[in-house]
Formats: sequence, C-alpha cells, structure tokens
Amino acid sequence: MPAYRIKGLNLNVSKRLANGRIVYHHYAWRGKGAPRIGVTSSPIRGELDADMLARIIEARKGKRDANASSPADAPRKRTLGNLFDDWQRSPEWSQLKVGTRANYELSLKKWRAAHDPQTQKPYSDMPLLVAEDDRACAAFLRFRDTNTRKWMPAKISSAEKATACRAATPPESPQLGDFWVDASGGNERAYQYRETLKAADDLITTLSACLGWAVGRKLIKINQVAGVRKLYKSNRAAIVFTADDLERIKLGRANSGRERPCPPQVWDMVRGAVLTGLSQADLIRLKWGMVCDDVIDLAGGRTKTGQEAMPPVLGDARDLFDRIRAEQLAAGTFDEDGHVFLNSRGRPWTVDGFKSSWQAAKAASGVSSDLHFHDLRGTAATQFMVAGYTADQVDLFMGWKPGESAHIRRRYIDARNVAKGVQAFLNAETRPRLQEAV
Repeated sequence: MPAYRIKGLNLNVSKRLANGRIVYHHYAWRGKGAPRIGVTSSPIRGELDADMLARIIEARKGKRDANASSPADAPRKRTLGNLFDDWQRSPEWSQLKVGTRANYELSLKKWRAAHDPQTQKPYSDMPLLVAEDDRACAAFLRFRDTNTRKWMPAKISSAEKATACRAATPPESPQLGDFWVDASGGNERAYQYRETLKAADDLITTLSACLGWAVGRKLIKINQVAGVRKLYKSNRAAIVFTADDLERIKLGRANSGRERPCPPQVWDMVRGAVLTGLSQADLIRLKWGMVCDDVIDLAGGRTKTGQEAMPPVLGDARDLFDRIRAEQLAAGTFDEDGHVFLNSRGRPWTVDGFKSSWQAAKAASGVSSDLHFHDLRGTAATQFMVAGYTADQVDLFMGWKPGESAHIRRRYIDARNVAKGVQAFLNAETRPRLQEAV
C-alpha cells in the first residue's frame, strides 16, 4: 500500500485503555476540535497510509467549507467600508427617500475614495474598533475640513472680468473668490475658489446616519460624529419672490431688455407653487386624483417629510387646474390617474429635467441667483397669512408639524415680510399685484 508524508498533523497521542494497553490516536490538525483520523497500536514514524490521507482530506475540506459558511458578518463588519456596504443593503436604506439616497450615495462615494490627511490611510479600511474611539471624530473632521473650500465651475466671462490666472494647474494658496482658467486642454474652463460648507456638512450627515444605523443594529457602541455642529448656516426667512420677480420670470426680461418668455410648462409649475405652497417635488408628483374639490390631498404626505399637507384649492388655483386639464384634453395627454404638470412633450417632469428648465428660465429673467424655487413656498405662506388664515390652517396648508409652527413660520415667513405684507394688503397693493403676476 502506498504511503504519504504530510505536514500539520497531530500524530501519536498516546492513550492508556482500561486494560492497561496503550494505543495511539492521530488527528487531522492540532488544537481543540480536531477530528480523529485513526487509531494504531504502535506509533507512526513519518509516513501515513492512503486511508488516513483520505480522511484528512475530507476533514480539512469540511473545515474550509465551515469557515466559508460561518458567520461572515463578523469579518465583513470589521471596517468602515464594510459597514457602508451593509447599510446600503439594509431595509432601512431602501426606505429612504429617493433624493436622500442620492445625497447619501454621493457622500459615501467621497468617503470610500478618501484618505485621512494625517495618516494617509483610507477611511474605508478603518477598523470599527478605531471608528468607535474618541479620536475617530477628529479624523473624520479632518476630511470634512478639506472639503470646505474647492475650485468650483464658473463662467469664462466672470473669470475674464476678474482677470483670472490662466495656467495648466490651479494657483497655490488661493483666496476665496479667486478665479482660475484651466488652459491645459483644448477648451478652456473657468473655476472659482469658493466655500462648499454645505457639501462638507453633507459628509458628516451621511456618516452620522450610517453610524447611527450601526448603533441601532448593535454593530458598534457609539456614533462618534453624532451632534457635530454644522458649518453651513442659512436663514432664508426673508427671501421670498416679489411681484416684480415673478413678472420678470414670466416675461424673461433680463437687464439687457431682451425678452425670453418663461416656457408655459415651467410657468405653470411656478404658479402652482405660489398658489398652493407645494414644494417642487410635490408638484412634480401631483396627480389629478389628489386634486379634490376644495383641497389638495397629498397621498402619503409631503415627499420630503411625510407630514400631511392639504393646501386649499382657491379660485386662482382652481382656474389654473381647470385650464391645464382643458389643454391636456385638447392635446390628448389627459389621464385621470396621470400627473397634473407635464413637460413640453406631454410627459411627467423628471426632477433633473425640471431643474434644468427652471434654471434656464431664471437665468433668462435676470432675477437674483439667491432666489430658489423653494422660496416660492415662502411667497405662498405669506399670502395665506396676510389673507387672514389662522396659524393652524397655515400649518396644515404647508405641511408643517403641529407644535412647530412658531419655529418654522419664523423661518419661512419673516416678521418683516408679514408686516410689509399686511400693510400692503390693507393698502390693496400686494394681493392684486401678485394675482396679476401669476
């Protein structure tokens, strides 16, 4: 019978039987739990027969299979990168809003590609034991701080007015507001060194959400970035669209005097926001079944918060919906279960599609770049207030949580706007001009 030699075995372990005879046990490897591959009456001296070898092969194959099917969660969850993967595969991730997931995915992509500026080690390779340490917060904030200022795309004309530096590489030690024109390629591109505090905050917000999920799953004990104060502070309470702003957007009348009227499909969305107070996301998903006789009943609440919102369908809003329905019927695009607001091709707006069209219309009008589409909600809320609706009614219209009206109303409806609005309303100025504008 052929004999074989193999390493790593635990052979010749002597055992005394009850009758006093000594036998020798042989194991597939050393350590607790090793399977026995045979028993002989005399020691084995360096060679192993084929029968024992077959049992060794079977035992070691079983060990590999057991390791492969053993709880893989433990090794997979030992690094921050593995935790990101597990979070994105979890049910909690699938329940996030589409926009929230998109923001988180962008930040996670940055975290996966990032290295700690001090240690030069990838954050995705950071062991979870290190991520739980008090010093981890400082490491995370170092990366956030490197993202507070960046070269951001700008217009060539703006860069030329500022006598921007033209070079193949960006200037060293730039100051906020500096321009740079990349002359390395065939087509020149302009950049401006700007603050990106909101993007830096998004990195910590995403990481905190992931670590908070891990704490809830008992994968880690502490979220080291919980409660980190944000760098970006914005108070848009005093920013609302005036009648002049709306008129300029409608006509597309920039400072040059040339008119580029707002596309009717975009203008309908603007009017919808001013007359109902709905957000851009809610207007895009608004369907005819949600438009009731007197109110708009958003299925599932607001897109962003899930909070119930039921703005009234007043005279101007009713006229808007009636006209849009009539136009869709004439064009053959009306669907009782379909969307209210459609693009120029008769199809529902996409988020990116409307954003592009809105930005183009706003640029053509020349209104302030500080005005955002979301500020139309402030315009609508101001109108509701000066029209005499109670705080509880405005809360329901706008989808604000009960008990938070004082805080949120101060944020969206600045006291100066309300005071000016009431005075103008009493003078019969504001409401007629807004109605005329929209």
